[in-house]
Amino acid sequence: MKMNRVIGLLLFGLIAFTGNVLAQNQTVTLNSTHEYSVSGDAITYTWAVSGGTASVLDATNTQTIVWNAEGTYTLTVFGTDGNGCVTETRTAIIEVVGTASVMFAKATGDVTTCSPLLGDPVTPNNFDVVFTGGVPPYELTYETTAIDGSKSTTTISVGVDGDATPLTTSLTIDDFENTSGGDQTISIQLISATTKDGEGVVVDTDVANNTRSVTVNSKPTISGTITLN
Repeated sequence: MKMNRVIGLLLFGLIAFTGNVLAQNQTVTLNSTHEYSVSGDAITYTWAVSGGTASVLDATNTQTIVWNAEGTYTLTVFGTDGNGCVTETRTAIIEVVGTASVMFAKATGDVTTCSPLLGDPVTPNNFDVVFTGGVPPYELTYETTAIDGSKSTTTISVGVDGDATPLTTSLTIDDFENTSGGDQTISIQLISATTKDGEGVVVDTDVANNTRSVTVNSKPTISGTITLN
């Protein structure tokens, strides 16, 4: 009895996948727009999406789809030629993940430190940046403000294909010798970011979450020679 049941399940599986060709699966960001196409000698194409789209599908071989709801969906297509014969159905699994955001980790706050002494190495201060949602890798742009107030921007890639979120990277500010007689500060601010599929990443607007700084106290000095009494 059990053997008959197993054979029945196997036959059901074979029937279910007959004429169906699995296509490349994809992970996309909520509200992102993507183009899908197939090639062949069919005259008309029949597309179907199990959900999560604001798009209207037509009978052409190329479709532009807006994924407007989180979840996992199937995208299918088959073609029909001039004789009314149909192709195999191609199916892709599309996972739609939430909108991406980025901020500095709350556990790594601003730093105030003493100036290194002459000839001492500088100390790197690492500040964790956390991406949540969206599709890695991300492109992150941040702005550095030097001690003289001048600004420069840097863009880096964060993560690789297949990374899960939350995803953490670090930005580094080195301290420096400060002989100015007053405190001096270097800061970095998160400016913008994008996901792998080109969607914008929401940068937290709170300065406490989008900016980190290192303030170096001026180095005190002593003068004259050592006097022996």
